[in-house]
Amino acid sequence: VNFSLSSDEKGPSLVALSSPRIERRWAGAKTVVLVTSDTHRADHVGGSSRNVGVETPFLDILADKGVMFEDAYASTNITNPSHASLMTALSPRDTRMVDNNTVLAEHAVTLAERYQQAGYFTLAALSAGHMNHRQSGLSQGFDRLWVPSGKADVESRISIEHLDEWLDEADGLPLFVWLHVFDAHAPYKVPDELRWRYYDENKDPYSESCALPKGARVPWDAAVRDLDFVTSQYMSEVTYLDTQLEGFLSNPRFQNAVIAITGD
Repeated sequence: VNFSLSSDEKGPSLVALSSPRIERRWAGAKTVVLVTSDTHRADHVGGSSRNVGVETPFLDILADKGVMFEDAYASTNITNPSHASLMTALSPRDTRMVDNNTVLAEHAVTLAERYQQAGYFTLAALSAGHMNHRQSGLSQGFDRLWVPSGKADVESRISIEHLDEWLDEADGLPLFVWLHVFDAHAPYKVPDELRWRYYDENKDPYSESCALPKGARVPWDAAVRDLDFVTSQYMSEVTYLDTQLEGFLSNPRFQNAVIAITGD
């Protein structure tokens, strides 16, 4: 294939090219959505038999309508290697990824590449900066992918906004979407309306009267003295995430979609 650029402008020009793709508009193709919730414990889902008291009404509805796996294990407890395993169905032993600085090999075949080869439009928004392609290789197979710059992480609301902007482009096309969310990962940044949902607001978690275990310290909030407060903030983050997923997955495009939600 030959490409050429014609311009009336004087001086140098910049052109960015990618491989052409053939779009097939399938009337019956199911939209597929994968949500990975970083550091999301199995007992922090309302519908779980081991639920610790956290409220996740939207996830509970999905569980009631579908299938909930309560005895599932991640391949590893580190973000990038775990997601590489989810995307390739390979163990970290085979991907050779054991930390957040090892890149998935280009010859690895990912779930997104399989969908792309089948004619799907593939979208992803990842909420942790260290999941960028240069550091993880996880962008393989995506037509559109957004990730925060640098080492930053963002709340699910921001990642969802980026996906919402792209959904119109997928109108009439078979669609695969990956949303990675980081809300349940420390440090916890709980909205004011949920800050006291699981903790008595009459108590002071920073009071010297709280018996902080010897040697214990919360890296992102060194002044806190009550570890129950930290746990409550984690629970609040999970409930907040539930509201964000409800808003996102209420999009008409997802009403008959295949939806999978998992911790990493």
